[in-house]
Amino acid sequence: MEYKLSSFQFSSDILRDDKHFTIMKINSIRHKCPSDANFTGTFHRKDKIYSGEIRILFSKGQFVSQATATNMQELLRVLIDHLEDQVALWKEIRFDQKETFIDYNLRTNKNNATGS
Repeated sequence: MEYKLSSFQFSSDILRDDKHFTIMKINSIRHKCPSDANFTGTFHRKDKIYSGEIRILFSKGQFVSQATATNMQELLRVLIDHLEDQVALWKEIRFDQKETFIDYNLRTNKNNATGS
């Protein structure tokens, strides 16, 4: 399943090319995530600063990444890097997971990252 623009909210000043770049980056990591993962996200631009959040919710937990950056490419790099760290942790512990729901963002301790 590929994700489409309707799964994400963009402020009106985010360019169409940036929206498509975002979806392309999301689709590039979905195969690494749990099979029941559901992706959502919000993206804003204000005063030349981009901010965004991506949430990946699945039956045993969630991956969350929030960041700000001066351009959309850097924002997506930071967000995706953080999500990949959470996915790696999930892969390490998924078969030993005793808890019913884990917030991997809290476990990786990288909340509110900022790109430069």
